[in-house]
Amino acid sequence: MIHPIDQYEQFYSEQKIIGRGQYGIVYLVKHKKSGLDYAAKKTTGEYSLNELEILLRLNHPNIIRVFECFKSEKNLILIMEYCEKGDLWNLIQYRLLEGKNRGFAQKIVEQWFVQLLMGLAYIHDQKIIHRDLKSMNILIKSDGQLKISDFGVAKVLRENQMATTMAGSPFYLSPEISQGMEYSFSSDMWSLGCIIFELCTLKHAFDGKELNQVISNIQNCKLQSEILIEDQANQNSILMADQDIRFYSSDLVQMINSLLSLEANKRPSAQNLLKTPFIAKIMLRSFEKRQSQSVPDMQKMGQVTFVQKKAQERYKKQITYVKHLLGNSQDSVNAQSQVIKSQGDLNLQKQASAGS
Repeated sequence: MIHPIDQYEQFYSEQKIIGRGQYGIVYLVKHKKSGLDYAAKKTTGEYSLNELEILLRLNHPNIIRVFECFKSEKNLILIMEYCEKGDLWNLIQYRLLEGKNRGFAQKIVEQWFVQLLMGLAYIHDQKIIHRDLKSMNILIKSDGQLKISDFGVAKVLRENQMATTMAGSPFYLSPEISQGMEYSFSSDMWSLGCIIFELCTLKHAFDGKELNQVISNIQNCKLQSEILIEDQANQNSILMADQDIRFYSSDLVQMINSLLSLEANKRPSAQNLLKTPFIAKIMLRSFEKRQSQSVPDMQKMGQVTFVQKKAQERYKKQITYVKHLLGNSQDSVNAQSQVIKSQGDLNLQKQASAGS
């Protein structure tokens, strides 16, 4: 719902600044009537209108949600869900301040990887390319759920259309964008590879003292050598160095390799990665864990409500589908959409548990 901007202070009171970006400032605000916390993003210009238009089209558990906005001729205030734990970039910086030089644990990286894949698969299915994926734009809810945010430079691509405008943040630019070439959804996958690299190493995949050096390292796929080494058998892929590979599985390393391929057409799509046995096993393990925590024992309860029945039915379908993926990695894209929506279904399970 869109309101005149002069009504903003009637509904919300600003608590503090929680973020600053290229296109605006984000405040923690409290809704005066309900007392609930939200994030208010104050922006100006065409990028703010583009973000509003994009977000109104999206509805997914791993995409930041916009509830309403306040608009004037030049300014826009987006009221969005508040992510209590900040963003991945700040979490990485906090870990470094604690004196920890190793990345996050394998299981944590896996869970976050799957969430980002599910969010990206949904975005790309809507023919939207994000174009500014980075750890700073991945927000974290109090329960650990990730939210992809900041769609200011996102673009809707028509069938077979390629993007041409240079957009994004230097450390996460794909080789094709950095060279001024046409690009598509595979550029988002490169950025995802950079984010997963960061979670494993607490460092940018591609760095340099100056911007030109960063761009050169990207175009030559020259990662930070003390963490990753070049695979001599394939100049377009990378492997973790011996001293670090023991902390992460070969499956995860191979996926980083594929995402950071210099050739865009060799990078896997989010949809295809979700159908790999490695990712399917992670989803299955996550579903089973959440099911045991959120859905009560119906036999002991003695009564099963309609909502609880629906939650159980959805859960059984999820488990059946993920098990099917393990046996058939070439499953259809239509069936894959059930997994992409699965986190939303799991929220219903939580409601069923809370209402019992």
